Amino acid sequence: MTEINDPFNKEQHIFLTWLVVALAPILTILFSYIFGNWSWGLMDDLTLLGFEGSMFQRIWACLTGFIGFGEFKPTFALYVGLFYSTFKSNPVLFYISKLLLICLLLVIWGLLGYRITEKKISIVLVPAVTLSFHYFYDSFFFLSSHEFLGILFFGLAAHLFLNSVKGIFQGFASSGEAGLRDFNWVNWFLGVVLLFGSYGAKETFVACGMALGFSFFYLAFELRRTQAVKSLIISGILLILMTVGYAVLLKLFVQSSYTANYSFTNFVAIKSNFISWSKKNLVNHIPWIIAAIFIYVRAKDFNKKNGFLEVPLIVKWGIALGIFSYGGFLLILLPWNTVSYYATPLGLFFAFVVGILIAKDVEKLSFRLNVLLVLFALSINLFICNYALNREGTYQNDTVNLMHSLENNLVSIDGVKDHRVFSNAMEPATAIPGLMNRQWGLNIRQFQYSLKTNEYVSENIWYYLYSPRFPRVDVSVFKDWSVIFYSKNWVVYCRPKN
Repeated sequence: MTEINDPFNKEQHIFLTWLVVALAPILTILFSYIFGNWSWGLMDDLTLLGFEGSMFQRIWACLTGFIGFGEFKPTFALYVGLFYSTFKSNPVLFYISKLLLICLLLVIWGLLGYRITEKKISIVLVPAVTLSFHYFYDSFFFLSSHEFLGILFFGLAAHLFLNSVKGIFQGFASSGEAGLRDFNWVNWFLGVVLLFGSYGAKETFVACGMALGFSFFYLAFELRRTQAVKSLIISGILLILMTVGYAVLLKLFVQSSYTANYSFTNFVAIKSNFISWSKKNLVNHIPWIIAAIFIYVRAKDFNKKNGFLEVPLIVKWGIALGIFSYGGFLLILLPWNTVSYYATPLGLFFAFVVGILIAKDVEKLSFRLNVLLVLFALSINLFICNYALNREGTYQNDTVNLMHSLENNLVSIDGVKDHRVFSNAMEPATAIPGLMNRQWGLNIRQFQYSLKTNEYVSENIWYYLYSPRFPRVDVSVFKDWSVIFYSKNWVVYCRPKN
C-alpha cells in the first residue's frame, strides 16, 4: 500500500476511510427498512397511536397521560404529536425519519468534537465509535424510544454552552488571561432553554445539566488565577440549582405509579444494575479502550519529538464534560435499568470522550495503520449492527407474519373471538390483537396473560401464544396439541377438541 506524504491529502484520505465506519451500519439499517418487513412495535406504539384528534390534541393527551403515569416528558409529547400523526399509516417512513434524526444527532456531536479538537476527523470518529455500542441500535429499532431526543437537545445545548465560554478559551490561549467579559451570557441562557428540552425528552437527562455545571466548576479550577473564574462559578451554580430544582419538582409533583419505585436507596436494584452494566456495557467499551491505548502509544514518540504533549484547555473541558455526562447518567440509571434503550446515551458519551482523546493522534499515524484500524472498527460495527438487526428484524418479521396468520384464520381460530387465547408475553397479549384491530378493522378481544400452562383445563385455555423472549413456561404440556403457527419468536399451540 503506497504511503501518502502530502499532509492535506493524507488528512482527507483518513477522514474518508473513517467515514466508511460510520456510514456502513447506517446504510445497512436503511436498506433493511426499505426491503424488510418493518411495522409497528407492540405496547408503546399501540398506546401512542391510540391518541386521537388533531396534532395538538394528541400532544396534550400524551402529556397528560404521561403525567398520570408518573412522568413529565413535554418534548417527547411534541415528538409523538408530530411523528405519530404524520406517519400513522406508514411506519416504514417513520423508521426512516427517525434514522435521519439519529444521523443528525451524531453529526451534532461530531461537530462538537471538531470544535473542541479542531480536527475534522472528530466529525466521523464520534459517530463511528458510537455505532460500536450495541444498545445504541435500540434507538433505530424501537419507534417509541426517546433517549435519542434527549441526546439531540443536549448536543445542541452543549454547542451553545461552548459558545458561552469560547471567548475564555481564546483569551487564555492567546495571552494566558481570561476576563469576565469573555463569558457570553446570551449563549448560556439559550443553552439552558435547549437543556430543558433535553430534560423534557426524558427525566434521566437531568444528569446532563449536572454534568455541565460540574464542567464549569472544573474550568473555573483550571482558570482559578484569572478574572473569568467568577462567571464560571456563578454559571455552574445556576445550572446545578436549576437542575436540582427541576428534579425536586418531579419528585414532589410528578413521580407516581410507574416511577414510584425509583429510589437511590434501592441498593438491591443498584447492585444488580451495576453488575449488568459491568457485564454488558463496560465489556462493550473494552475494544475501543484498547484501541485508544494502542493509538496513544504509537503516536507518543511523534508527539514528544514535535512538542505536542500539552493538552489544550478546551480539550480538557470537552473530556471532563463527556466523563461527567457518562458518570452522572450512569448514576441516574443505576436504581432503574442500565441495559437496553435506557443505556443509549452511555454509548454516545463514551464515544465523545474517545473521539476527543484520539482525534489528534489518529492523524499522526501512517495511512496504512489507519486503514488497519478502520478495518478493525468496521468489523466491530458491522458485527454489532447485524447482530442487533437480525435480532429485532427477525422479531418484527415473525410478529407481522403471526398477525397475518391470525387474521387469515379467524374462522378456524374461534378462540380469538373470546378469552381462550393465552400467552406468556404480557404486553404483546394486549398489543397484538390491538394492532390487528387497528390495521384491519377487526374486533378481537385482547389475549390473556398466564404462565400456568399446567392448568389449561381449569383456566379454559384453548390456544396458547408462546414466545421464548418472555418468561419461560412449561410447554411440554402442549406436546399433543397442534401447532398452527411456528417461527423463531412465536409459536401458537391449539388444544385438541375432543
